[in-house]
Amino acid sequence: MSTTSELRAVRQWFNESRWRLLDGFIAVNDAVKARESEGKRHLAASLCGDDEFANSTAHEEYSPQ
Repeated sequence: MSTTSELRAVRQWFNESRWRLLDGFIAVNDAVKARESEGKRHLAASLCGDDEFANSTAHEEYSPQ
C-alpha cells in the first residue's frame, strides 16, 4: 500500500508530465497552423495573380447544338 506522500508525488509527476505534453502539443499545433496560413496566403496570391480567362478563345469555339 502506498503512503499519502507517495501518492501525492505520483500525482504531481503526472500533472507535470501532462503540462509538458500540453506545451509540446501547443507548440506543434501553432507550427501547423502557421504553415496552413502560409499555404493559404500563397495559394490566394497565386490564384489572384493568374487570370486563366484573359486569353480565352472559348467564346469563339462555342457553337450551340
